[in-house]
Amino acid sequence: MLQKKIVSLFVVLISSIVFSLFYSQSCDTTLYEVVEEQPEFPGGIQEMYAFLGKVKTPVLPDTMAVLGKYYVSFIIECDGSISNVTSIINEDHPVSIAYVEHVKKMPKWNPGKQNGIRVRVRYTLPIHIHWK
Repeated sequence: MLQKKIVSLFVVLISSIVFSLFYSQSCDTTLYEVVEEQPEFPGGIQEMYAFLGKVKTPVLPDTMAVLGKYYVSFIIECDGSISNVTSIINEDHPVSIAYVEHVKKMPKWNPGKQNGIRVRVRYTLPIHIHWK
């Protein structure tokens, strides 16, 4: 009985070590701009647009210019998480700030791959705003 427990514990320990080695080696930390397999928002592009449609844009005074186009850049990490979220143009504009904060709340993406290995990918998201 004791021998079975020891063997089971040994198998679990070895499996954990092998899995952790495989997981740590299957991620290239080089930052890519273009990859063979692009990262994908869970559910696809339509789900991403639905997510972005839920941003709470601030009410702006009539005297403040409202731009129709914003660019938010971020890195999709090997595990699909989002990091380094920044606005490329007009980073101090309230609408731009709102989108940056909203993008930080994105769920994990399906990461990009290069040569079958998950990699970090810089992604630039153009955001077009149509004011009614």
